[in-house]
Amino acid sequence: MSDEEKDVVELIGDYTAGLLDKYQRIKDGDKSIPFWDQVVLCCTDDTRIEAAFARSVAALSLPSAARYRVLPDPPGVRIEGGGATMHALAKLREEFGDQLDEMRVLVIQAGGFSKRLVHHAVLGKLFSMLPLGKRGLSVLELKLAMYLPFAALLPRGGMLTTSCDDLQLCWLPERPPDDLFPTKPDGFVTPSHPAPLSTAVNHGVYVLPPGEKSGNQYVFSAPCEEVLQKPSEQLMRERGAVFMQDGRETVQIDGAVWAGPAAMRALEALYVRLRPLNEEVSVWRDFLPSGGRRRPGHYESVEVPRLPADSARRITFDALLGVPLTVLAVPRSRFYHLGTLPEYLHHLAGGGELARVLRLRRWCHARGQPQDGVVMYSALCPHSRVPASAMVEFCRLQKVEVGDGSLLSHCHVEGPERVPAHVLLHTAAVTWRGRRQYVALGMGMQDPVKEAPALLAGRPVAHTTGPLWSARLFEAADTMAQAAAATLRRLTEAQPQVADDLWSMEDVMKHWDPMAMLDFRDELDRLVDGVEAADKLEAERSVMQGSGDCKQRVEPNGV
Repeated sequence: MSDEEKDVVELIGDYTAGLLDKYQRIKDGDKSIPFWDQVVLCCTDDTRIEAAFARSVAALSLPSAARYRVLPDPPGVRIEGGGATMHALAKLREEFGDQLDEMRVLVIQAGGFSKRLVHHAVLGKLFSMLPLGKRGLSVLELKLAMYLPFAALLPRGGMLTTSCDDLQLCWLPERPPDDLFPTKPDGFVTPSHPAPLSTAVNHGVYVLPPGEKSGNQYVFSAPCEEVLQKPSEQLMRERGAVFMQDGRETVQIDGAVWAGPAAMRALEALYVRLRPLNEEVSVWRDFLPSGGRRRPGHYESVEVPRLPADSARRITFDALLGVPLTVLAVPRSRFYHLGTLPEYLHHLAGGGELARVLRLRRWCHARGQPQDGVVMYSALCPHSRVPASAMVEFCRLQKVEVGDGSLLSHCHVEGPERVPAHVLLHTAAVTWRGRRQYVALGMGMQDPVKEAPALLAGRPVAHTTGPLWSARLFEAADTMAQAAAATLRRLTEAQPQVADDLWSMEDVMKHWDPMAMLDFRDELDRLVDGVEAADKLEAERSVMQGSGDCKQRVEPNGV
């Protein structure tokens, strides 16, 4: 990393710390800081997910300045983020009428049943914890803090939509330029982030016209010429998306999407035509390409003709043509994706840039002896080891040695036990035939979940031609510890085999009991709180006795 890049990371880190301070002031009742009026968490149509998300929201003590709601998708087929956004807009309009045009709304696509981040498939990526501060911070709370600048920059009366598994951190000047928006934005506005071409091939890319920027070198707006979806490097160059920044080829990639009054009205009219929606519609893939000024754009020339004339995606493109799309470029910004296991572990435990920007801790709200690896919301007895490249969250470990590059989530492991290197171990509660049991899901960090044939910890799975997601490999047990022990044995088998009396990841999602896992989280929280309270009491007693310093607390042999 160059000295200039280090300076930008430091700037973004300081700015983010300031946003977290502002967020705390909002929680404390400061009404001078612009905040959201409505925060909508869109989720899969599943009553268990809706109930679990609602309980998680209630437990976070979020700022009272906003109203929070968990909104499940309509029953039926999966409708993706675009469909969920239109559904949320319709529900809000139904409740608030014209008042909605004066509200700041934040819509987060919280989803459910993630296959790429299996350990948060049950309780939601949005409610995963980051080792930030003494007690940690949820991704939801960090998102509420990191979008504070945009609540202030964008006009009141609009809806900002974002996904649940990315973080968009930036530095902005204290006072924005007066000419940032020559006219009040009414269509779509999308904050964008500079990225190398190698990163942009997996994102939406904005083509900006030269010489039409409004603002300054720190933040500017520009009309969008064209939106490219996951383009090749050659296509980015051909369409004029590439520019030089700090001596490197760079493009503007997508992030959140703000819809102003005109865009909201267009989406409402579109939803009336499409409902009941029976296809997936994406905010980024399907809403935004209509807004580019260049006609025809690459998407219009190549992708749209392939869509059936009566498909929801084709109707969406035609309906949103003419809704202006403005790019709000923030040169000093970073985009971090937490949507896959390798990304998650890299950013939180692997020494990635995000850990430096957020000043993440290695030991956060945990009981036991601090480790080289990341440990949060967990209780470790003596003789447990977590190496620098590993991570443990929401676990009780008794004489457990965790392998390099492994991730343990929501587990109770009784030792002596050794967890292999580069694996995930995650326990879920299930209800089966009226009885609560536990299934520990295990996999290699690089194992493909959705692709066939199935691999487990890099080894072929016998007697199945399907993917790992549907492979019945895992035992159900009466306790979390028994389930973990069974799956650890399975992870070391030379050739794991499926069996009808075992459970797959897919089976677990059908029968999971999220409330039991939230109860487990609460128990760990109380356990750690009890130890911290005892430590504080002992320290105070030591000072009162005039010892001058606190005695080292000796942890018990068990947890």
